Amino acid sequence: MGLALRGMRMMRLFAILISMVLLGQCVGAWGDDEKPPMEIAVFPGSEVTMEMNLTSEDIMPMLQAMLPLVGGAAGGVAKAVSPEEIANLLRNIRRIEVLQVDVRRAKTSLEEVSSFYGKNLPGGQWSRVFFSADDESSLAVYVDSASQSYYGFRTRLKADGARTIKEAVVAKVVGSIDFREALALGARLATAAAAQKGR
Repeated sequence: MGLALRGMRMMRLFAILISMVLLGQCVGAWGDDEKPPMEIAVFPGSEVTMEMNLTSEDIMPMLQAMLPLVGGAAGGVAKAVSPEEIANLLRNIRRIEVLQVDVRRAKTSLEEVSSFYGKNLPGGQWSRVFFSADDESSLAVYVDSASQSYYGFRTRLKADGARTIKEAVVAKVVGSIDFREALALGARLATAAAAQKGR
């Protein structure tokens, strides 16, 4: 598989997982003190606005709680994929860690935030398979040497009243996912999102 194609597939997979997280933010923070500590670094001086630390025992209950809320908030986008299909896609996932932070210091650039998360990876050997950046956002996806763990981050500028702050959403996923299933679900979500936007 070519590096560019592999990178695109990883990017789409990561985008699917992050989309699920972003749509489910109304659920709040998941995880408790009994879980293994998260391996995602917190940008110095930032404000943690959302955190998820899930093991395989948590993932299905989380989906069961989250999907009805997502359905109400996302309309036709959420209805494009059934809970059973999402559960099937995540059946071999053993751990999900997600951290969202806001960086409010005006002197801190978006590039600094992106660079921090590109340098402070979780333990292990990682290869970057996708990276995209412009003046207002960046997205990077990494895979470990055994192709059993994925790490990625998305940074962007976000309006906060009259100010512009920097936001980072960072995730680590341990386990395997069927890429054909992920891409098929991703295509349906994209189609539904485009249809909803056009209304």
